Amino acid sequence: MIHIVKVPLRVSPKEYKILKARFNAAHSLDNAVKGEGLHRLTRYRSSPEFVKGKDLLKSNNNCTKELDNEISGLFSIARTKSGYYLRSASKYGKDDSLQQYAYKYVRKSWIADHLDSTSCITIADRVFASLETKRKNWKNGKVRFKSKINPVRSIRGKENSCLKWKNHQLVWNTKLHELTLNPGMDLTKDEKYKSILKDPKIVKYVTIIRKMINGVWKYSAIITCEGSPIVKSKHKLGKGEIGIDLGTSTFGYVADKYAKLSLLCQEIDVNEDKIKKLQRVISRQQRLNNSDKYEPDFYDKFGRKKKGKVKKGAKNFEASKRQQVNYDKLAELKRKQAEYRRCLHGKEANEIRSHGNYLKIENTQKKGWQKLWGKSVGNRAPAMFETILKNKFLATNGKVLEINTFVNKGSQRCPNCGNIFKKELKDRLHQCDKCGYTMQREMASSIIAKATDDTSVVNARKAKKLCKDKDPVLRAALKRLTQSSSDEQLRNHFGLKKSELEKIACENGVKIGDGACF
Repeated sequence: MIHIVKVPLRVSPKEYKILKARFNAAHSLDNAVKGEGLHRLTRYRSSPEFVKGKDLLKSNNNCTKELDNEISGLFSIARTKSGYYLRSASKYGKDDSLQQYAYKYVRKSWIADHLDSTSCITIADRVFASLETKRKNWKNGKVRFKSKINPVRSIRGKENSCLKWKNHQLVWNTKLHELTLNPGMDLTKDEKYKSILKDPKIVKYVTIIRKMINGVWKYSAIITCEGSPIVKSKHKLGKGEIGIDLGTSTFGYVADKYAKLSLLCQEIDVNEDKIKKLQRVISRQQRLNNSDKYEPDFYDKFGRKKKGKVKKGAKNFEASKRQQVNYDKLAELKRKQAEYRRCLHGKEANEIRSHGNYLKIENTQKKGWQKLWGKSVGNRAPAMFETILKNKFLATNGKVLEINTFVNKGSQRCPNCGNIFKKELKDRLHQCDKCGYTMQREMASSIIAKATDDTSVVNARKAKKLCKDKDPVLRAALKRLTQSSSDEQLRNHFGLKKSELEKIACENGVKIGDGACF
């Protein structure tokens, strides 16, 4: 097992210029290797050996071992002729790999003064990975070249050499400069740095990253270490099963002694008004600075004046200095929002981990959510929260079960009697017409998830027992939700009025019927 530790770096003005030059060199090398690799990939796909191997693969559904060896041999010959491979091997003969191309390109240019050999190799590795994505998805895959808008933001070392962590400092030596960067804080004051302070030998490699904050690049070191991460003393590790139901902007979970229903990132300030205002200003500035790239204004059939659309074809829009300032303001606003959202996700994941060590969660596709609820998904980031939550459990010796939704049918199944009936997305209240069990939809799905076994099949008796035993816990969760949320938030995100939730929590809303087990 490996874990990462992020250390902010203190950079002087002189060191800032050196780092900027090194990242510019990495930017140029990345584009150069990417262009050469794309040419080699095109030659590889157009070679007669590749075409013959592809035809054999399509025409034979049931391939034998001999046929597989023949096809792989044709693809190897095509790679050899085109030079499309990452590193040298004896079967390829001469060394004409992408790594060797990067090394030769650096040795003959100004980049050799700013980058070491291992950094060049890791850049070639990253480029080859993007080219492999393009090869596997030729029609839709894209190879994106670096630009001023999207520059290189990270450079990775290899085996803690050249770019390395030594004596609690980042050391990066090249032909022109020897650079030693100190941490931007006292590492002894934070528990998460105990591992690298206690045993520096656990460091595998170091990555230096940069992030634009208020128009200035801020640098940090990402240290990849062997072993389990350090768990802070304030974070408790619970034991038991947890069933969770995750939505686009809400989530609910049921543990052994606790249940919770909440809005995802409830404390976050979405800043929609500020973002919309800046976007409108930028749109007007872009139209004024590039009036020749827009169609003329016109009047519709009702006599209303309408703005002309952008003319067809590729455009290079010009931006004024004030427009660029507004772009920077918008980027900084979104960066702050993303950082705070990541912090809230981590806080919520630690709280869930304190109630159990076995997470049961539905394996749903998040791409469909983006098409239907793009704004909500963009503001709350449920997929990122799910990733952080799973990583938190796995990194602390926990377990994660991904439930098959087609087998489980958690949102359509009654946890008390097992009756399956379809509900529309707008129906946020689970009301079983067979046994009379009533509960908020996310909480009912969480009970089903908690009662699911390793094959995504629901344990009938366990689910019914949970409905009866966890009734006070579920009511307490609904009471906390009504006390901490406004009526508008409840209507917008949970689809229920405050009075309806209070009725379920306080009165006889939760009814345990005598329905048959499923």
